[in-house]
Amino acid sequence: MNCRCVQSRLAAYLDRELSPNERAAVRAHLSECAECKKEFDEAERIKNAIAGLSSIEPSEQFERRLFEAVHAAAPKSTARETVGWGLAIVPAVAAIAGYLLFVFTRSPEAPVQSVPTSAQSDTLARDQAFDQARNPFSAGTVVSFEGTNGR
Repeated sequence: MNCRCVQSRLAAYLDRELSPNERAAVRAHLSECAECKKEFDEAERIKNAIAGLSSIEPSEQFERRLFEAVHAAAPKSTARETVGWGLAIVPAVAAIAGYLLFVFTRSPEAPVQSVPTSAQSDTLARDQAFDQARNPFSAGTVVSFEGTNGR
């Protein structure tokens, strides 16, 4: 394991979040690399210092004062800005409604077809010829009775 890999895993190593194999690899690297060992010792010292701090309980008024401060600092929107947003939304809603009408009202019998490439055209023509040879009464086949005088 290289230094960059070990240093990116130091926090997880300290918190015992690594797999046994990863822990062993990090431990082996730390025993050989003075720079990574120094980085680990510093991270461990900071973690232990934070763990030793006592938690602070906020006062009963803290939440109320916090929300009041956030509300006071929030920019106020004017009626003109609100109307502006309303006018901007109207064309967007109309465009979405038009799209939905197009999608849900178009005829399923008329699928959109792409223009075939020349290779696809050759394959299509060959398939159609094969189908007509197999079934002479398929769509697009003209049947004429010559010599029967229309009877």
